[in-house]
Parts: sequence; C-alpha cells; structure tokens
Amino acid sequence: MAARRALALLAVLGVALACGGREPRVAEGSKVKLTYAVNADGKPYHETEAPLNVRIGSGELLPAIEARLKGRRAGEVVNMSLAPAEGFGPRDPKKVASIPLDRFSPESEGLRVGDKVGGLVGSLAAQGVVVEVSSDAAVLDFNAPLAGKTLDIRVTLLEVRNE
Repeated sequence: MAARRALALLAVLGVALACGGREPRVAEGSKVKLTYAVNADGKPYHETEAPLNVRIGSGELLPAIEARLKGRRAGEVVNMSLAPAEGFGPRDPKKVASIPLDRFSPESEGLRVGDKVGGLVGSLAAQGVVVEVSSDAAVLDFNAPLAGKTLDIRVTLLEVRNE
C-alpha cells in the first residue's frame, strides 16, 4: 500500500514537473475526474466504485463541496466536514407522515420498515422510507436520507481540465 502511494505521488510530481508547475486548478466550469467516500454521522455511507466525471458549477456536487475543491489540483486528496446546513439541510418533521394502509395500492401489501415507497407529497412526486407499520397505517419519512447528518467527505482529484 505504501509503495503504491509512493508511486502515485511520484507520478503526480512527474506530471507537475512536466507541466512546469502549471497544471490546471479546479475552477468554475472545470471538468474534474474524482472519487469520493462519505461518512454520515461517523458511519460509512457511500463510496464511489469508479471515478466520476463532473463539471464544477453544473449542480452535480453540493455547492459546499465545489467551494472546497476550487483552487485544488489533480492528485490532491481533500477531506472536508459538512454540517447539515451545508449538506442536505436539517430533518423536517413535516416530511414524516402517517398514511392509512387503505391508501396504498394492493401491490404495497406487506410493507416493512425500511421499504421505499413512491407517492405524492402535495402535487410533487416523492419517495419515502417506511419507518413504522401498524395494523392500520404506515409512517413514511420523506426527508432526504442524509438530512440532518454531518457529512465527512474525502475527495480524490484524479484529473482537472479547464477547457
């Protein structure tokens, strides 16, 4: 593992020297290839399986993540912690609803805690997670899964292109 990191560091330094130290930095509109890992409230939540290609400023990343990547170069590993307000916002108790079981389609018979259910919240399509089931109702949570959580994120910048 240490040998791989040393080789990767040498490769990055070699590219930097070949470019005369002028390798591109992340800026608005940059095309960036990256990997990331997210911990939510200290627990592993998600990690990329393959590098992603994103354009800075396109809305593909949270604004707080983009802000912390700007000015960085390929080869850098950026660790950041986002408070809920910078991530997916606070949990909203108004987005938790008890819905009578007779309002679900017959295909929904046998609902279990953890099931994901599509439906409408007002006139908007939404997906909720079943958090409780009783004999006559199911409680659904329509909050984003990461709402109210502190996110610790590690981003590895593999490539930065400013075209």
